Amino acid sequence: MIEANGRYIVRCLQKATKEKAKYVEVKQAFHDAYFELMQKMSEKTLFKNGSCATANSYYFDKHGDASLPTPFPPIWRWFRVRLSSLDSHRFEKEVPALSRQKGRISQKETAVNA
Repeated sequence: MIEANGRYIVRCLQKATKEKAKYVEVKQAFHDAYFELMQKMSEKTLFKNGSCATANSYYFDKHGDASLPTPFPPIWRWFRVRLSSLDSHRFEKEVPALSRQKGRISQKETAVNA
């Protein structure tokens, strides 16, 4: 799995280099759709069946969700990172000014606080 994720990062970096981009970000709509798919598919895992409902385990967060890399088999991830389009990402030539929205700190504030 780590090799597949590494390959995905390399693909993003290669495209960023080709486009002379300094900033790469997953588009919010794609993130939301992927997250929703992961939540839906995780319903079919061992963690979501009734036998784990009363478990007091570090696997579960405060929402009752189990942290796991993906509910799909590794071969699915392998194909996805090699064959999927990178249209789900923004590649920007300049780093956008970040705001405090959603807990982000601006570049200026980061530089001052560094």
